[in-house]
Amino acid sequence: MKTIRRKLTISYLGLALLCIIGTTGLIASQLIGSMGDQLQEQNSALAMQIADGLRGSNSSSNEKVQEFLERTKGHQNSIAFINVIDKNNKIVASSDKSKVGQDGDSKTKKVISDGKDTSELSAGENKENILQVIIPVQGESFGDGALSVGISVSIDTKGIVVKSLRFLIFILIIAIAISYIESNRLSKPIKKITKAIQEVAKGDFSVEFKVNTKDEISILADAMNTTMSTIKNMIGNIKNSSDKLSSVSGNLASSTEQISASSNGVAKAIEEVAVGASKQSENITDTVNMLESFGVTLDEVNRKLQNVTEGSIKIKDVADNGSDKIEMLVKSINDVTSTFKYVIEKLSLLDNSVGQITTITDVINAVAEQTNLLALNAAIEAARAGEVGKGFAVVAEEIRKLAEQVLDSSKGIAQLVERITVEAEDVSSTAKDVSSKMSSQSEDVNKTVISFKEIIKEVNDIVPQIEEVNRALGSVIVSKNEVINKVENVALVSEEVSASAQEITSSVEEQNASIEELTVAAGDLAEMSKHMFNSIEKYNI
Repeated sequence: MKTIRRKLTISYLGLALLCIIGTTGLIASQLIGSMGDQLQEQNSALAMQIADGLRGSNSSSNEKVQEFLERTKGHQNSIAFINVIDKNNKIVASSDKSKVGQDGDSKTKKVISDGKDTSELSAGENKENILQVIIPVQGESFGDGALSVGISVSIDTKGIVVKSLRFLIFILIIAIAISYIESNRLSKPIKKITKAIQEVAKGDFSVEFKVNTKDEISILADAMNTTMSTIKNMIGNIKNSSDKLSSVSGNLASSTEQISASSNGVAKAIEEVAVGASKQSENITDTVNMLESFGVTLDEVNRKLQNVTEGSIKIKDVADNGSDKIEMLVKSINDVTSTFKYVIEKLSLLDNSVGQITTITDVINAVAEQTNLLALNAAIEAARAGEVGKGFAVVAEEIRKLAEQVLDSSKGIAQLVERITVEAEDVSSTAKDVSSKMSSQSEDVNKTVISFKEIIKEVNDIVPQIEEVNRALGSVIVSKNEVINKVENVALVSEEVSASAQEITSSVEEQNASIEELTVAAGDLAEMSKHMFNSIEKYNI
């Protein structure tokens, strides 16, 4: 198992090693860079000396320049090559004759064009470090150009690395010692706290966390002591609460059993109420249906009574009209009778009055046809009037018969007119017969008028009574509608009561189930509180 001290030691060492490696690398890089700059300055100075030597030798030919370069290279073992390049970037002289005539590289060309020195460190043929220095020069034999000098340099990187490793090991040893001391200092109070926590895990809450530091670990120890004090108080409270809970849960179980028994009685009573409300709702629904059927019947009676009222009014109108027509008929009959009397008196003037007689017969025919039509209409209306109109129907039938007789008589008159010239002697007797018949007819018509007046009187008496019955029936219909509405409201209330009773029954059943569950839960709670009390007794506070 990795301890905190080991983890702290590894962390410190890793951090120290990272810092040491970074610092050592930076120092080595700076040393190598400094040495490179120093070598570059030295080699640049050497290249300037060679250039000054070329100018001072007054060499006017390439051969002499070539000899000077070879001689200089022979005196300086560190020189790898010396090349003289003209303005066309051609090597005109070199310490290595094989390079004469070759083109210079891009670096020499740039120096010739820019007129500025340059240097570059590269690997030679034998993989040694070559520092190439190129400077612009002027020579009498080749004009403006450049001088390229390659100098072998050797940087003692191995020595630098060895020194850096020694420094690294020394610093690492110091870091290990410091890490061990610091991790040991930090891990001691943590070990104490860990040991105390292990005691707490065993159930001993009387331990105290003691450390001698004044850092975050000390704050942690104080917080743990506060926590332990709080936990001890909580355990004491839980003990007291569990004891009380055990007592309360026992009382709760007893109470829930009593409530369950009471709820069962309430459920039975409400169930009986629901059954009674349901039956009452069904009875009220049947009553509503009967009242609605009765209402439909009343509406039908009212409609028929209105039809009777309208029919009686029409009968009255027809009777009045028939009375007027009969009075006209009586007048016509009287006129005919007078005319026949006049005919009897004026038989001597029969030949001159034939045309008038023809006209009179036409009038009689029209009146007879109209009377026949009126009698037919009167018979129809009497049939509609029922028992009241039976007498009127008999009179109407007699009127119809009389009208038919009048029509037959008028036809006879027409025949008489046709035979008037040959049977003049019979005209007088026939006229008397006609006059007698007309008188009889007048009497019958007068009787018909009296019957019509009686019918009109009866109709006038019946119509107000029918209207009164119609008004009374209208009041009954209004009362009927109010009764139906109230009974329907009672039915709705009864249905709501029945539904509410059923809902209450369901709720009581659910309550009983909940109470039973509560009883079981109370028993479980008592058992759990007992178990919790026994568990807490194990802890030492």
